[in-house]
Amino acid sequence: MFGQEVKVVARVTLVGAVAAGVSAIGLAGAAAADAVSQQTLVGAWLGPAIGGMDECGTASAEYAFSPDGTYRYQAVSDNCKAVMIDGRYELQADGGVLQTRMEECGDPGCPAGPSILTMSINAIDPDSIVLDGRYTYRRQHG
Repeated sequence: MFGQEVKVVARVTLVGAVAAGVSAIGLAGAAAADAVSQQTLVGAWLGPAIGGMDECGTASAEYAFSPDGTYRYQAVSDNCKAVMIDGRYELQADGGVLQTRMEECGDPGCPAGPSILTMSINAIDPDSIVLDGRYTYRRQHG
């Protein structure tokens, strides 16, 4: 997939099913984690919404990372409007830290100007990553 553009498709109708699957993934025993390379990270990843959506009910999110260092984050929930953020990402500390910089946000409640989020990132297996030690994302194929 390296060198190809990533297409993001909202999965609004799957929120409940995805959230149930994510909960089950989160309960599974943690395997040994590895650092993540950019080549491994490129693609679409589905998992829980990151922070701040508790009042929205069940929420899921998709990260799509492109090889050119850009990303898109989309979060959907039962009770709130969808949030879409575009920006740039960088892997640091030999692939153990992911830094994202928000450049555009499709939600009126987003903070003004660029915003930087830095969190740990680990690969559990080729199709699973964990962000910030608690958010498990599964690679989306196809």
